[in-house]
Amino acid sequence: MSKIMNNENIERISVADFLKKYDAAETAEDKEACIKKIVIDRYVPYSEKVVYINQILNTAHFKNNVLVWNTPKEKVLYVWTLLRLYTSLNVSDNFNNEYDLIMSRNDLLAQITSNMPNDKMEFCSTFYDLKSDFNANMVNDYTQLTEAVSLGVIKGAEMVLDALEKVLPEIINVVQTNGNIKDFEGITNVIQSGFKEA
Repeated sequence: MSKIMNNENIERISVADFLKKYDAAETAEDKEACIKKIVIDRYVPYSEKVVYINQILNTAHFKNNVLVWNTPKEKVLYVWTLLRLYTSLNVSDNFNNEYDLIMSRNDLLAQITSNMPNDKMEFCSTFYDLKSDFNANMVNDYTQLTEAVSLGVIKGAEMVLDALEKVLPEIINVVQTNGNIKDFEGITNVIQSGFKEA
C-alpha cells in the first residue's frame, strides 16, 4: 500500500526513532510534544480517501481473488493508513511489529490519533460508509451465488425427475415382467437410457 503515498515530500521518522524519543521524554508534557511533532495537519482529498479505504478493504479481505474475512488485518491496515496520512512516521509495509511496539505503550495510539487533524474524522466516517457498502456487496454477491446454486440444483432435480418420469413405466414393466424388484441390472439399464434421452 505504500505505493499510493510515495509522492509526498514529507520528512519522515522511523517508528523506532520516534519511540526512542517518546520513551526518553520524562514528563507528560514532553511526551505530548513528541507526539505533536509527528502529527501533520492536512486535508486528504475525498477521492484519495476512497482509494485508500478500498485498498484497505480489498487487501484485508481478498486473497488470490477469493473472499477471506480478515478483520485483524483490516484493523492493522486502517491504523497504518491513519499514521501514514496524518503523521510523519515512516511506517513500513510490514507494520505488524511496529503496531505492537506502538500498542505496547499505554494509550500512545489514542494520544496520536487524538492529535490528528479534523480531516481524520472524515476519513473515519468514509471508512465506515465504504465498509458498510463492502459488506452489503459481499452479502449481495453471496445471495446471488446462493440463488444461482439453488437454481442449478432445482434445474438438476427437474432434469432427474423428467428422466425418471419417462422411464418409470419401463421400470415398473421390468419389475412386473421379471417378478423381482431386485433386478438392479434391468432397472439400471432403463434408468441410464432415460438419462441419455434427457
